[in-house]
Amino acid sequence: MRALRAWISDYDDYFQPLDVFANSEEAEELSQLKIESLYHHQFNEAQGDESEPTFFHQYNLNKAYHIDYVFMPNHLLGTSELRIGDMKKTIQYSDHRPLIIDLN
Repeated sequence: MRALRAWISDYDDYFQPLDVFANSEEAEELSQLKIESLYHHQFNEAQGDESEPTFFHQYNLNKAYHIDYVFMPNHLLGTSELRIGDMKKTIQYSDHRPLIIDLN
C-alpha cells in the first residue's frame, strides 16, 4: 500500500475529478495514455452504453444516468474491482451512488 501511495503522489497532476465524462473521444485520448475506465473494463460495456446508473437527477429513481467514472492506469485494471453502492441505502445522503474501488 505504501508503494501505491508513493506512485499516486508522483502523478497527482494526472488525478483530476471529472464531473461528466460521456465523450468517447476523450475516453479514446485517455486510452492512448494507457488510462482506462475501470467500469467499462470490468463490465465489458461500451462508452455510452452503461447498464448501471450512478446518478439520479433530483433524487428521482426514474431519472437515472451513468455520469460517474473511475479512470486508472491500465496496469491496475486487472487487479482492481469496482463496486457500485445500493442507491436505496444511500439516497438520503446523495443523488449519486457510491463508487467503491478495491485496489489489490
